[in-house]
Amino acid sequence: MARVKAGLTCAFVALLILGVTGCDHTQVGTGGTPEQRDLMQAFLAAHDKNDLEAEEYLVDWDNVTEGYKNFFIKNHLERGLKHRILSIDIVDLPNVGPSAFQGYNIQPEKFLAIQYDGDMQDKRSLYPIGQTSGRYYLAMQSGK
Repeated sequence: MARVKAGLTCAFVALLILGVTGCDHTQVGTGGTPEQRDLMQAFLAAHDKNDLEAEEYLVDWDNVTEGYKNFFIKNHLERGLKHRILSIDIVDLPNVGPSAFQGYNIQPEKFLAIQYDGDMQDKRSLYPIGQTSGRYYLAMQSGK
């Protein structure tokens, strides 16, 4: 009986430690408006389901060349799906003036900031987001 109690105590302590230190949960920020956070949550949900098509749906592809679209899908979306998201948030654009974001298919308002694990952990991925047709999307550099 003493061994059972000791075993249960050890199991309880282990669960308590796990609860305090956390598991593989993503740190989700509170930046941006509710509508911008909807985009962030949709991106996170698509990522957690490993759903590339759902992630692609969150990008505004208007006026984007096929070459750039394929590049973005392969080097950002597909690559990102191979990694766990450590943190995600909506953050302000840098104060660099309006000309810095000319050439985008929608006017960027904020960034979707994502920190991945693994070989992508060294830098935070920043994707400009903007609103069109009443929804927020990842903004892309236009080919026109």
